[in-house]
Amino acid sequence: MQQSKNDIQRVAIKTDLYPVLLMAQYLPKAQALALLKQVKVQSLVLNNQALKSALSADVQRLQERVSTDWPGIYQRIALLHRLIPKLVPQEKSAQSASSVSVKSTEANQSKISEYWQEFKDKLGSLVVVERQGDHKNYQSLQLAVSQLSTAVMDLNQDGYQQILLKIFTAVKADFSDDKTQQQLLKNLTWLKSQSIAPTAVTLQSLNLLKQTHVGQEN
Repeated sequence: MQQSKNDIQRVAIKTDLYPVLLMAQYLPKAQALALLKQVKVQSLVLNNQALKSALSADVQRLQERVSTDWPGIYQRIALLHRLIPKLVPQEKSAQSASSVSVKSTEANQSKISEYWQEFKDKLGSLVVVERQGDHKNYQSLQLAVSQLSTAVMDLNQDGYQQILLKIFTAVKADFSDDKTQQQLLKNLTWLKSQSIAPTAVTLQSLNLLKQTHVGQEN
């Protein structure tokens, strides 16, 4: 009679708790902790010392686990969108054209009048081309940040890291080293430190239930 009662209790634990613990493995840290703490006070658990101990160990492990800062990720992605328009492009073409014009003027004082208009036309076209290029750089960065948001929503860790590297490289290469650039790069470095990949926690309590079930079958 006692053996039959124990068997019924084991079946009840397996039926009632197994799906709950299985789900807890994939929940965010706060929700998983809340669920396990609720399970710990169930009468089926209180009457099973081994399961109670396993659940206590699971709670302790979860409390020590480093969780992803989801609000921080979204706040910093929003900050990237705000910082990008404030970046100052590196004016390589304009600086080069100005340098050439100064040397040419110094070496050819007698031809200033003849070439002045031609020079202005060329410089003007260079500036227009550069501004169009800058505009494309801004657009490309904003698009990359939007893609970053999508990678976060899809929990795509590889894509997330690749896009961060793409943005970091573009900001370093195409924009001036000033406070805005430094703040943006600092935010990118923080985002890179975050893992968005879904990870399942191996619960001792769940393994215990599996072992009990295997023992019953054998």
